[in-house]
This record gives sequence, structure tokens and C-alpha cells, in this order.
Amino acid sequence: MSTTMAPQSVETDRDDIFYVDTIVFKVENTLFRVPRCGFEVPGCFFATMFTLPGPGEKGEQIEGTDDAHPILLEGIQKSHFKSFLKVLYPKLYKCLPAAGVPYDETYERQDGVNTYDDWIGVLHLSTKWDFPKIRKTSIESVSRCMPTYLSMYERISLAKKYNVKKWLLDEYRKLVQKATLDFDVPILMLQSCMTSSDIVGLFLIRERTPIQVDVDKLILARFVAHFAGMEDD
Repeated sequence: MSTTMAPQSVETDRDDIFYVDTIVFKVENTLFRVPRCGFEVPGCFFATMFTLPGPGEKGEQIEGTDDAHPILLEGIQKSHFKSFLKVLYPKLYKCLPAAGVPYDETYERQDGVNTYDDWIGVLHLSTKWDFPKIRKTSIESVSRCMPTYLSMYERISLAKKYNVKKWLLDEYRKLVQKATLDFDVPILMLQSCMTSSDIVGLFLIRERTPIQVDVDKLILARFVAHFAGMEDD
């Protein structure tokens, strides 16, 4: 009687470089499939989310694994998310061909994130999801391309919304150092982004401060609560 030995199973390894774990997002009506590693930045929103138990048989996450189970990102503009991905994966984006175009190792995209609106979108998402390096880059980029038509009121609101210390300090300094009080925005609009107490405080600094005094120190001392939670980006 002969005995047939069952073939021994050979453990299959995954290559440490050329085996890419991907994740699928849905923004508005569009699916995005990207390397998961970009969203595993320590301390960011997604890195925390990935540690939570999922509904899979072994407690694994199901959302984001394929087109049928994408991670839904609601309340986000598709164009802003795409700009965020361009900054998150700059080298990958540069070499990715357009849909339907054969891969060419010499190809390099020339476009990128250039407009004010795109960079504001990147700043919004990097702040919302705790990506500090991308946030820093977006603040620097927004500073360079901020439209001149933005009013003082809008710039102050922007600084407070995204907790950018430099922007807020710059605008407060301009108010204090203005030669005349002919504001480029109506006082009612200014009141929509500052309290009456804040406005009075700036006027007091303006009227009582000699030119040679360090205005920034006086502003920071007067508005401690404003700047306390802001980073020195």
C-alpha cells in the first residue's frame, strides 16, 4: 500500500519594497486609490483611525480596502483633496501617467499645486487631519500667493481660522502702525473678526506707543489669549 505525502505548504513572503498596501477614499463622486503609508503619519487622524478595531472577521478594517468599501470623506472638496495628495505624494505624482497612457520612466509631470485656492485647501486638510509638515509647507505657500485683494478683515479671519501666528501678528501690527485710521474695511466688518475689546486694545497700543518701541511685544502681551494656542509656523 503506497502512501502519498501531502505537499508541504511554502510560506509566501511579501517584498519589503514592491508590495504596496493601498487605501481607497471617496470624495464627492470620485474614488482615489493611493498608498496607505502616506496616511500613517504618527499622530495624524488616520493613523489613529487605523488602530481602531474593524468589522472584519479578525477585527480588521473593511473601509478603504477596495472600491466597494471606500473611506467616505464628507464635506471636503475633491479639488482640495487632490491638491493634498499632490503634496503628500510629490514624487509619485510627478511620474504617474495620465489615464490610458502607457508608463514611461522618463515622463515627469510639470504641473503641481500652484493657486491660492489649492493651497488653502491643502492647509485646511493638513490642519484638520494633523499633518504638521504639510501644514507648514502650505502656510509658507499661502503666504507667498495670498491675493492682494483680500481685505484686512479676511486676512485676520484666515489667521484665526487656521491658527497662524505670523499672519495675525502681521495684521495687528499693520493696524497699530497705520498712518491714518482710514481702514480698508468697514469697522463693522472688522468687528466680525475681532471683539470690541480687541479693537480698543489695538487702538490703545497705537495711540500710546512711541515709534521706537517693539510693537510686536506689546501686541503679544496684550493679546496673550489670542496667540497662546498658535504655533510659530
